[in-house]
Amino acid sequence: MPHFKYLIVFLALVCCTTADASSVSDIAVGRVIIENQSSETQKRAGQAALRQVFVKLSGSEETLNNQIIRRALNNYEQYLIASSYIQRDEALLFEARFNQEKLTNLLKTSGLPVWANLRPSATLWLASQTPSRDLLWLNQNTAFAFNNNLQQQAFERGVNIVLPLGDLTDSMSVSAFDVWTQNTNKLKLQTTRYNTPFTISASLQPLSDAAREQYQEEAQFMAQQAALEALLNSPTELESESSSGSQVSNSGQNVNDAPVLPSPQDQYQLDWIISGPEQLHIGKTFLSDNNTVAQTLVRLYADLLASQYASDASMKGEKASGTLVMANILSLIDYNQALALINSMPQIDNVSLNSIEGNTASFSVSLLGSANDLVNLLTLDKRVKVNNQDISRANSEFISLTWGQ
Repeated sequence: MPHFKYLIVFLALVCCTTADASSVSDIAVGRVIIENQSSETQKRAGQAALRQVFVKLSGSEETLNNQIIRRALNNYEQYLIASSYIQRDEALLFEARFNQEKLTNLLKTSGLPVWANLRPSATLWLASQTPSRDLLWLNQNTAFAFNNNLQQQAFERGVNIVLPLGDLTDSMSVSAFDVWTQNTNKLKLQTTRYNTPFTISASLQPLSDAAREQYQEEAQFMAQQAALEALLNSPTELESESSSGSQVSNSGQNVNDAPVLPSPQDQYQLDWIISGPEQLHIGKTFLSDNNTVAQTLVRLYADLLASQYASDASMKGEKASGTLVMANILSLIDYNQALALINSMPQIDNVSLNSIEGNTASFSVSLLGSANDLVNLLTLDKRVKVNNQDISRANSEFISLTWGQ
């Protein structure tokens, strides 16, 4: 398993940002590599495909630990709509399409998160260093097999990640050194070509003995600092007699926290940056196998998006009723598209039309989740804008939006 070390930087409140997103297709489809078409193999593949779909719909692998979900996996046929076999190159795949509405309702009744199909996409800029210290920029021209693996991993987590073409247009603006050094300004500028709101940049290098020693020294230094801090903040006998409860250090940090170190099995170091609308996330991951790079980066990105956009729309909670007003509805097509978008949100339990006055449609909505979560998800669609710029004031009683092209 990869070892993670994070440095997270928020440049602004995520809840107050918007990012254009696209609807992820085949969200209720699982695809698994199999060896043969026997009935036993099909049963195992069906369960594996459903596990994949539950993770895609909820945004979390922890969902699979739920007892209700485990029982559903054993009876995957009751949620199955269709299945087929696909031959792709030398691999035989089992593909299963499940009833998304049934699975979503099961997640809600189980008190588990639900992640809407509307999800921001990302462009991945990745460079690796060879043992001879040469730099290799992985793009669609230079890394066909890696891109296939990346797309399969992204499919399994329900996210869209684009690997740059690496053609003349890209090469004139970005070099392998820019990708390796994670030149954020250059990479974000070139990302506009791929029309993705998020940029992932990463560099992979062999983990040297010198680097291992350096991490050990840093860990020892931090442990000494933590011990010294604990000693300086420990109460005197008089303070102990006059106070009660646990002591908190001045820094507010847990003195038992320790840096993540590479294990003896780890052979590679992956430094990564995920940047999006008014947010920046920086981290370091240690890997034992460089073939897990695509899976690791996809998991990091999917987990990040799910933490922001997967909502707790549990049917066990109290429902809130209110009004959602959508301005600039100019045609029946606008109305149908806006209503379909609202209905696709996991926070919506029920929606009905109150009235249409001029170009403004008023809907009566029953919410399972929070109004802020609903607004955050709706505004991922570039056609939806918030009338009130301070979306933190959104409440279940009144939500005011504008529809546009």
